[in-house]
Amino acid sequence: MLRSKHLVGLILAATLMATLVPSLTSVYAEGQDKQQEKAEAFVAAAVDAMNEVDELMKTTEVPTDVENRFKDGVDKLTAAQEELGKEEPDYGSAISLAKEAMSIFREVYKQLDSDAKVQSGMEDQSEGLIEAMSRALIRIDRINGTVYGSEFWSEINKILLAAQDYLDVEEAQNWLDEGRVNETAWNLTQANKLMGLAHSLLKKGGQELKVKRIEQYLDILEKFCDRLQQLAEKAGPEAEDLLDQLNYVNQTYIVVAKAALDEEPPDIQQAMENLIEARNQLEQIKRDLLELRRGKPPAPSETWRVLADLEDESSFNDVEAYITKTDKAKSVEFKVEIVSENVPHGVYGMGIAVSKSIDTIDFQVWYREYATPYGWYYQEYPWDTSPVVALGDSGTGITATGDHTGKVFTVDIPIELLGKRGATYYFAIQFRTNYLGTYPEDLDLWAQTDASEFAEATV
Repeated sequence: MLRSKHLVGLILAATLMATLVPSLTSVYAEGQDKQQEKAEAFVAAAVDAMNEVDELMKTTEVPTDVENRFKDGVDKLTAAQEELGKEEPDYGSAISLAKEAMSIFREVYKQLDSDAKVQSGMEDQSEGLIEAMSRALIRIDRINGTVYGSEFWSEINKILLAAQDYLDVEEAQNWLDEGRVNETAWNLTQANKLMGLAHSLLKKGGQELKVKRIEQYLDILEKFCDRLQQLAEKAGPEAEDLLDQLNYVNQTYIVVAKAALDEEPPDIQQAMENLIEARNQLEQIKRDLLELRRGKPPAPSETWRVLADLEDESSFNDVEAYITKTDKAKSVEFKVEIVSENVPHGVYGMGIAVSKSIDTIDFQVWYREYATPYGWYYQEYPWDTSPVVALGDSGTGITATGDHTGKVFTVDIPIELLGKRGATYYFAIQFRTNYLGTYPEDLDLWAQTDASEFAEATV
């Protein structure tokens, strides 16, 4: 609630990691980077295989010859890792050594098949393995169908073919009839790992496709903005405010979206948030231009820059925001946009108190960011005796957007709650951050009993 002694702030940082894992089949004429990725993938797969065998060896008595064979595999894997660590590694040699290590680990795994713990429940396990292999084959067909014909299909298909080689159901059934459960389980495990690699590559390709589509959308918005600027310039001096708004949209949202796409990896969420907001504001500017051409003035708006000075804190923690009041046909919109960047603010929230008389306060609306349940709330004055209700259940017709994961909040208040046309009303807006434990040197809405410190406006 607004009486909370927490200040609201936000750090938007997106850390996304996507790893393109190369095909585990032979590919000729590969570049150096691709060879490196391929070698690293084989070594990683060999490490996983070694760990699996090691875990199995802990559950049973291991013959000396099997243990020695396992050590041979570890030596091969160590040699592959050392090759990768060289200043000028031979990736082909590293791949060969890793393959040899995997072959040895598979051999050891096979010889441990006699372990009693692994053999228990062999019949049920055999049936489950066949069913799992059948499901894996269906999954391979589904993935192939999804990417067939795309620019990623060739690389993914190579991996899936390698996985399919491990899923010979007929051979698996023969092995299981002979009691070779662990060998069959090993094959299924390798197939699942390869399908995981294919899925990673598919995800990487999907990310690239998203970026391309967003770049296309960005190009459309830039052309839309240029067209609106041409229309505004033709409209003459009366459209100067609209030109300023266009420049603001471009510098505040479109430029930020471009920067987000240039990050590595691209910050898709931030780019889309800014482009959506840019689109909304450009549409409003378009409507205002049409009204201007028809001889009607656009909806008047006022914008204030506010810097909340956080008491007894250094200036880099100050919260900077723009507050815009826009008079619409049937409502008044109040918008708070936090523009602080790269400062430790936690998450943000806002509140607005409104009154038709300077002697009292009618109601307040706020976003609660400092405690759960998060959300928009409404309360009438007096604060100590009036119930707090969810804004959507207030029946007032007030709407609001924004939450603690973002930096833009809007509250749209129907005109009838502010008085008749031409009447005076009073309002006060507060934005907060939950990061610190003291209020900024601005208005504490909860402490107010009248509107004497509020801003004055006319309906």
